[in-house]
Amino acid sequence: MLDTHEVPIDYARRRALFADEMSPLLLDENAHWRLCKSLGTRQFQQVHLYRLRWQLRRILLGADPQLGNHAPAWTHRFAYRTHPEILAFLDEQAHRNLAARHVTDEPVTWEPPAHWLDNIALPQPPVDIPTERVCALLTPNSTAREVAQTLGLTVHQLRLLMENRRLSAQTRPHNKGNYPRPPRQGYLVPDQLRDLYQRQGLQQLQIAELAGCTPSIVKTALKQANIPLRPRRAPGELKRSVDPTWLRTEYHDKGRTVADIARQLAAPDTNVSQLLDALGIPRHTAGHSAPPAWQPSPFANLGVPISPDMERISTRVGALEQLRTALLLPGYRTRRAAALKLGIPRTSLNGRLKKLETAAGFAIFNHRKRPVAPTARGQALLDEAQLLLQRLDLSASPDDVSRWQRVVRHPGRSPARAHAVHTAGD
Repeated sequence: MLDTHEVPIDYARRRALFADEMSPLLLDENAHWRLCKSLGTRQFQQVHLYRLRWQLRRILLGADPQLGNHAPAWTHRFAYRTHPEILAFLDEQAHRNLAARHVTDEPVTWEPPAHWLDNIALPQPPVDIPTERVCALLTPNSTAREVAQTLGLTVHQLRLLMENRRLSAQTRPHNKGNYPRPPRQGYLVPDQLRDLYQRQGLQQLQIAELAGCTPSIVKTALKQANIPLRPRRAPGELKRSVDPTWLRTEYHDKGRTVADIARQLAAPDTNVSQLLDALGIPRHTAGHSAPPAWQPSPFANLGVPISPDMERISTRVGALEQLRTALLLPGYRTRRAAALKLGIPRTSLNGRLKKLETAAGFAIFNHRKRPVAPTARGQALLDEAQLLLQRLDLSASPDDVSRWQRVVRHPGRSPARAHAVHTAGD
């Protein structure tokens, strides 16, 4: 038919320009992202961009890009529930691609006049269906198959009808923030969080270090607990509050990093860097070996005296995990056997023990004996860790208390092993 009638589109040229899927298409992803944000949809991920390019190529070719009789199943869902403004965006992008290929003498799309089909027996969908009736059926919870059956059409006929009339089903509302959340645990329990943030005056970054999460999670927990946030530092407050001698000692003499000091001061890294430059403190040279990162001691507010060894260990990042691992080891034949039984990679277990003994400054275990047994000084440290971790866990939430009571009543377990099993379950 196209051979016997003059048409305004050179489809052979279109196929030569756009049929190859390896040839790139112009698509303004930033404009699409802003459009999705304004419409309240999240259809801007990579899979949606792939489908958008597929539809763009289909518009330019006037047919499905892929060979075969059936388009991918998602194309029907795309055509059914894509917002009209996104369809208009696709038309704009098609114009851009034609202009970039210097095709300015033809429209983007074209439909043959109805009289061309007078002598051809094709199944035609009813054209007298009121648009208002179709729109009433295109609800957020409807499907294309259900609407097509109601109108007495096939899914393909419904798709053609919607394309001709520029119709789209209503999008489903995004339920962000409306799903049930599990209750907060540990340091993020509202009462515990209020004590840390308001009474003790810890910063969000410090609480995040204790809770093992990100500062954004702490901020969200504060808002959910209706705890008012403290105002940000005023300009110049950090410089006025930090002793230059202390900063020089910590950074220059002790060799701590900017990130480590910023974590302790609950300040951005850039602010600490600017403060070092303002005070004339020389920066570390390349290849500098920094000490382990610092954190507030999680045992500081338990009301229990802490030995100097434990004070030194507990202010290192990762100390809780290392102490819990050490409590699991006594009684196993070898560290390898302990790693296999506990499901911990051997390299991870050895790494935790090495960091713990480095922070302690002495050997906690006698690594030449079998089964694994602590040294005399290491046993004193493990006993203290057992007491402190027990108090820390019991103060976290009532659920931890009941779990601890169930574990310690289990027959045939020593208190140390009972605590080890309890912490492993966490």
